Amino acid sequence: MDRGAPRPRASTGPPPPRGRHQRPRRATPSGPPTQPRPKDADRLLAPLLAELASLGYRLGSDLADDIAKSLSLPGSTGADDVARAIRAVDEGWGRWLDGQFQAAIDTLSGAVAVLHANPEAFAANPAHRRLLQRALVGLALAHKRLGQADASEAAMAELVRSFPDEELDRAEYGPEAYGLYRRVQSAVREQRPGSLRISVDDDSAAVFVNERFAGTGEVFLTDLPPGTYRVHVRRGKSGGRLHLVDVASGVNRVLSVDTALDAALRTRGGVVSLEFDRPGERARLEAGKATAIAREVGASGVIVIGVRPFEGRRSIVGSLLSLDSGKPQRSAAIAVEPTLPADALTRSLARFLAGEEPAPGLIIAEPRPGERGGRPRRRFGPWPWVSAGAGLVAIGAGAFLIDLDGPIFDDQGRHTPEEYRTRGAGIGLAVGGGIALATGVALWWLDRRTEPAVVPAVEVAGERFGVGIMGRF
Repeated sequence: MDRGAPRPRASTGPPPPRGRHQRPRRATPSGPPTQPRPKDADRLLAPLLAELASLGYRLGSDLADDIAKSLSLPGSTGADDVARAIRAVDEGWGRWLDGQFQAAIDTLSGAVAVLHANPEAFAANPAHRRLLQRALVGLALAHKRLGQADASEAAMAELVRSFPDEELDRAEYGPEAYGLYRRVQSAVREQRPGSLRISVDDDSAAVFVNERFAGTGEVFLTDLPPGTYRVHVRRGKSGGRLHLVDVASGVNRVLSVDTALDAALRTRGGVVSLEFDRPGERARLEAGKATAIAREVGASGVIVIGVRPFEGRRSIVGSLLSLDSGKPQRSAAIAVEPTLPADALTRSLARFLAGEEPAPGLIIAEPRPGERGGRPRRRFGPWPWVSAGAGLVAIGAGAFLIDLDGPIFDDQGRHTPEEYRTRGAGIGLAVGGGIALATGVALWWLDRRTEPAVVPAVEVAGERFGVGIMGRF
């Protein structure tokens, strides 16, 4: 063991948190209990989802990644993950004390990542913040012992941002940790701060920033050191999502949180879902929340599909929604009882929602003649064709002027003293036309290359189970 490594002594490091040897509390589940996903959902929807995927629609894990980047993350990864992270903090701290610095870094960094990903656990049990503080201190010290100054200071800076009103206890963590903390704290405070305004649609909702209660309703935080902040909003017993906000020096960031969307949206296990439990919520909120997600991820359209009763029979129902109004542009259903539909019929529902004509066997629910299907809008609109057409006209005109260049003949076909001097203009026009034509072709090619442009896929559960939001990006 490294001679400079600290020996495990009672006075080294913080005492174990209360309840350390007790069974960890289970994190509160996200949101109100919803009806379970039907056991036959995968089998029923597999052909439909496969056809939508082949058409270039964004769904499952890919869509969940897009939502994570542009909107939010789950507020919990599960009680078991939190329990393991709690144990890992103790294990990592022990490895730091034993001089196993790299092992301590591996263990503690994993624990910090899990704790950061589970703000619901902190909302249910604020005492977890002490564990997070301990993990960050151990991580910073282990990096420091290995000469990794940047990583050490980054871990301590995270602690400064996460515990703005709490001074590190020198008696508890020792002079080495306290000295590093004060140095990093001084450097952080020298930076020009930013601010963060969190706008919430429910004044009673509790707002947590970096796992710390910040207030209810709208919250405005000033003098924030630059960095990434974790925002979690809870409305009553409804679980919320995790929003990551980068606050830059001297910049005022604004985050708007839709608590109903946060409570309903799920992005786990390769399935993106909207889960509703209260009577009437699905019918009232589904379209608005689906289109809201589609806009956030840059979708050009949105399809909502579900497994629910339709005309008295359990059916697969799909609708193409307008992003502007949220109203169905195309809607159809396939009954799944008393007998299961053929895969070909289920696939035809996907193609119908994507813009094709309906196949025999589809029950057209709300046809809208003349409405375009779920094909994405072209990225460049009509401009490829305008540019190419103008280019062809210019090339033709240029060729005419080049041919016209030369002497002028009279009515008897004799040369006159005058002549047309149009060659230069013709060449210029032809060259410009060629450029316009090439530009049009390039834009057309890029349009084809960037297709599919967005339409998302989310499951809609509660009241009646469903699956919704399919998209092209």
